[in-house]
Amino acid sequence: MNFLLHVWFFSIPLFAVGFEAGPRFVSLSYVAAGFVSAGAIAARSIISSLFSIPYCRREGWLLLAFIAIALTGVAVSPFPADQLLGRAAIQIFGIAVVATAAAIACTYIATSPRADRLLGHYLLFISLLAVMALVQFSINNTVRDQLVQFSFLNFLGAEMWRTPGEIGPVFRAASAAIEPAHFARFIAPMIGAALLRTNLLASPHSIGISSFVPQWAAIAVLISAVATFSGLAIMLTLTIAIATLYLIGQLRLKTIMAALLLGSLLVVAIGFISSASFEEFALKFASLSLIASNPEEIGNVDSEAISALAILSNRAVAEASFSAHPLLGSGIGSHSLSYDELMPAHLSRLMSSMGLYGLNSEDAAGLFLKLLSEMGLSGVLAYLAIFVYPTVVAIKSIKKAKKLPGADTSPMLALLVAMTASLVGLLVIALARYGAYFEPTLWLQAGIVIGLSHRVNGLIPR
Repeated sequence: MNFLLHVWFFSIPLFAVGFEAGPRFVSLSYVAAGFVSAGAIAARSIISSLFSIPYCRREGWLLLAFIAIALTGVAVSPFPADQLLGRAAIQIFGIAVVATAAAIACTYIATSPRADRLLGHYLLFISLLAVMALVQFSINNTVRDQLVQFSFLNFLGAEMWRTPGEIGPVFRAASAAIEPAHFARFIAPMIGAALLRTNLLASPHSIGISSFVPQWAAIAVLISAVATFSGLAIMLTLTIAIATLYLIGQLRLKTIMAALLLGSLLVVAIGFISSASFEEFALKFASLSLIASNPEEIGNVDSEAISALAILSNRAVAEASFSAHPLLGSGIGSHSLSYDELMPAHLSRLMSSMGLYGLNSEDAAGLFLKLLSEMGLSGVLAYLAIFVYPTVVAIKSIKKAKKLPGADTSPMLALLVAMTASLVGLLVIALARYGAYFEPTLWLQAGIVIGLSHRVNGLIPR
């Protein structure tokens, strides 16, 4: 099982490696998750250990509640069964496979003495991808061409990896990820640890986390997040920083203001560096106001606003679907069907004229909109509970463990703080922009946090 978990952990940041199955892309990280699940079923002792951990049992009940709501939503969906059932089956099967693999990882981390090495290898592998991103960024901007590429990752035929593109005169970094914003997601599990290790937040856990994260790795990860020139990466890092400040007990108004000021300065700096004129870069950020606009009042849209237009169009569809089916939604997997039926006519004509009709119609441009559209209020709450529960468990464990002698230098407590902060960041950006129910980074992070919480609770005297 140790070998299978290593393969799965390492395959997640290499999400671009996969193949086409009909119209859908299948990442090898999903295949690896399937092998982990199958291996766990074959080794019955692991399954029994899973149910012996109270946190895992409760998380399992939350997952079953979500699936029950999804099945009920499909049963009452307004869409014909021949259009919906296949889509729903793919979503539920994907959730089941990834959630099972995450549960096995959780059990392994909670009970195996070899888990520390697994987690250390995982963080180190992410750090190496960050170093590769910095090499890519440095060389490509020196030679003024996309010289460093990772197109060999498309060897199975799926053209998922693509050049990360440019902002102004700057060539962006994405390493082995599909695009810069996705690279930010894959390094997220290391960002919390990197913030602790570099001691940028004046954390008492910088010594403890050093057992898992060397200083060079922490610095590489933080710089690589900037090298993506991605607003989502900035949002992710700031969210993890604020969550970390809360967990280490230093979340005060002045620290929040300092973090937001740093983020604002970073955005301004990127704007000056990446654009021939700051005004051009400012227009891209100003386009975010388009998201909250009235769809019927949208006129011509510049190329800088395409991402905002994608969110706006899917927001309009999600709102219409939610208004019609507020409790259970229109059925899991149905958003693309709702897109064709509920898109406002004016917006539909505009996007068709731009050749953008159907943009992000499968993932709704964000998980929150997808949940709202497909599963209604009950689905939103049930899905959030799956990831809020590990966070609450971790917060309680951290608060109790802080009272122990030597807590500030405890490697396990420091790792729990870092991984919990990263889980919060991953959940926030998934809801905002990534529209996949079974995104493996998020599910694995939840499993890691629950497993570490069990370990940390074992240090607390009863």
